[in-house]
Amino acid sequence: MKKVEKKFRDVRLIKAMKKLIILTISILLLSGLVLAKEKKKVDYKKRTILDYKIEKNFGKVVKKSTGKSITKYNSNGNEIETARYKQDGSLAWKYKYKYDDKGNKIEFARYNQRNELVYLDEYKYEY
Repeated sequence: MKKVEKKFRDVRLIKAMKKLIILTISILLLSGLVLAKEKKKVDYKKRTILDYKIEKNFGKVVKKSTGKSITKYNSNGNEIETARYKQDGSLAWKYKYKYDDKGNKIEFARYNQRNELVYLDEYKYEY
């Protein structure tokens, strides 16, 4: 009889442990989803990306500049402007973004090489 009682206790313990493990995993997954939804805040105000075309010249690898992109951020870490510059330093295109007080994007504007507005998106949110 004692073996049956011990086995019954072991089965209950195993079931309780399974439930605890499932609950722990669920909590971890949900907390991960919440953290993933939070916007990653950047610590910098500007990021520059230098672009290169890779060529081989007499067996040597040579990188030639094709231009650069500069991205600017606001104090909340939201991207507010990205500009692409050609190798000679002239503007290729520019994107600008605006946000509301809640951090939602409310405007996206695209400018051409003459810095003229050529495209505009406006975002509206319903709560």
